[in-house]
Amino acid sequence: MRPRQGRWLAWSLCAVSIAAAVAGSFLNIVGDPASPELDYDVVFFAVFLTFTLVGLLIVIRRPDNPIGWLLLVNGLLWQLSGFLAGYANYALFVSSGSLPGGTFAAWVLSWLWVPAIGMMPFLFLLFPDSQLRSRRWRSVLWLAIIGTVLVLAARMVAPGPMSNAASIPNPFGRETGGPIMTVAEAAGNLLLAATSWAAILGLVLRFRHARGTERLQLRWLAFAGGVVLAVFGLADVVAAIGYPALADSFEAAGLPAIPVAVGIAILRHRLYDIDVLISRTVVFGGLAVFVTAVYLIAVAGVGTVVGRGVGSNVGLAVVATAVVAVALQPLRERLERAARGLVFGKPTAAEESAGVAIHCLGAFRVVREGGIVPVNAWQSKKARTLLKVLVARRGRATTREFLMEALWPEEDPDVVTRRLSVAQATVRAVLDPDKRHPPDYFLISTKDAMRVDLTHLPVDVERFLAAAAEGLTHYRDGNAVAARQHLEIAEGVYDGDFLEEDLYEDWAVPLREEARATKISVSRALAELAAATADVDAAVRHYLRILDTDPWDATAHLALVRVLDASGRHGEARRRYRAYASRMEEIGVSVAPFASADPA
Repeated sequence: MRPRQGRWLAWSLCAVSIAAAVAGSFLNIVGDPASPELDYDVVFFAVFLTFTLVGLLIVIRRPDNPIGWLLLVNGLLWQLSGFLAGYANYALFVSSGSLPGGTFAAWVLSWLWVPAIGMMPFLFLLFPDSQLRSRRWRSVLWLAIIGTVLVLAARMVAPGPMSNAASIPNPFGRETGGPIMTVAEAAGNLLLAATSWAAILGLVLRFRHARGTERLQLRWLAFAGGVVLAVFGLADVVAAIGYPALADSFEAAGLPAIPVAVGIAILRHRLYDIDVLISRTVVFGGLAVFVTAVYLIAVAGVGTVVGRGVGSNVGLAVVATAVVAVALQPLRERLERAARGLVFGKPTAAEESAGVAIHCLGAFRVVREGGIVPVNAWQSKKARTLLKVLVARRGRATTREFLMEALWPEEDPDVVTRRLSVAQATVRAVLDPDKRHPPDYFLISTKDAMRVDLTHLPVDVERFLAAAAEGLTHYRDGNAVAARQHLEIAEGVYDGDFLEEDLYEDWAVPLREEARATKISVSRALAELAAATADVDAAVRHYLRILDTDPWDATAHLALVRVLDASGRHGEARRRYRAYASRMEEIGVSVAPFASADPA
């Protein structure tokens, strides 16, 4: 399908989905305006509209990624289900059969949800780059298809009343095949459940081997899954205390986290915000659980034991408040350390010694005492930029004239001299707010120049370059074990290009290009090491990471084709060769014949 045709089809499906949502909402309101399910119906249509809209956005921006189509079609199926539910109810029960097609709408509704559920293993297994981890995972997709077909067929011809319209028998039901259809549906449901869990396991395994951008993308989906589970747990509590309708709305309201996270991950918009989001969620979620637990134990639990009603436990409430006040700050510190470990991993010895670290691969972040320094701590954007420039200079002395021109181009030197002094003081205050070290411990300043002391200030790009240099040296010397060890460390540190938020700043370009070229060398060496040990899946994964960084790397394209073809994956090899040819045509480079991918 051509890109223009694909966009036209995507817009058409989105329009149908929106029309179904509007019509379904109208039919539900007209059909039973006093129904307690009305709020849930409105939430239902709004929730699955997010699937459709995010899917449309991905299809337009990334037409080569099938996940956009999966979300788009999934949202459409659920919107059609909602519309058919409203239409069947109105046609069969409200209008007393005056509208045609009510029974047929109820029949379609009885099985339309099946392909929507069957798509979920595809979504999880293909996320985020539309590639399976290995050929072995194809069997999971085929089992999901078989399970979907079995349930679909059983639902279509199952005899007796339909589940969504108990008083209406299935117009296409077959009494003779009833037992067979029951067994088929049970087997299909079992396959769908098994493949869904297998797909989740595949995500976990993919996360364990993911690096850089792919790891951040998977974090977004994992966070969304955690949000959905938390919301479902909250809904169970709401239902248990006597509000089942509200609980249903809670469950539905949590589902948009999945398409939103998928959209952020694939389109890479605000991708690096996941670190801040996870940190805050761990801290505030832990505090909320602690406060709730204290009050439930002290006010409800102890009050029940001593025979008082919850409303009269004023003294116990005061005790609970005192416990929370005393324990809150130590708990917050522990949670912040846990959040930092979850987001950034175990700190290095240098980071523990300094108490502060700079992360500039991907988004720029200063991590201090277990937490990310908030933006408002900087007082001004120029102070952040000053530190970025000094980090980009890699510890070399940078003249004040250069810094003033970079920060305040073409402004009065007398004015910007004072501004630079203020920015310098702000950087020192951010790096060492408690003044545990001398003023020049992190930032060394003279009358004419400034520089950061990299012996005291850990920076992730420096750690990456050092690990990469050592690993590539071992690789050139033929020491495969040591090379792989250091190269994997380097790959794990590389979370994105240097200062991706400052793409158009000239002072950031040299280090960004150096780090990017080094990252490609690291991935190429790891791919060749994997290919030498016949680890085809790892080799493919590393070559794809090269192409994610540089889509026009002809050497990586042809090496990937060669590895796939040599392992017997001829279809994938041909598909990758077509992708290579397309990329070369984009830049006007002659395309090597397929046979040239074979070293023989």
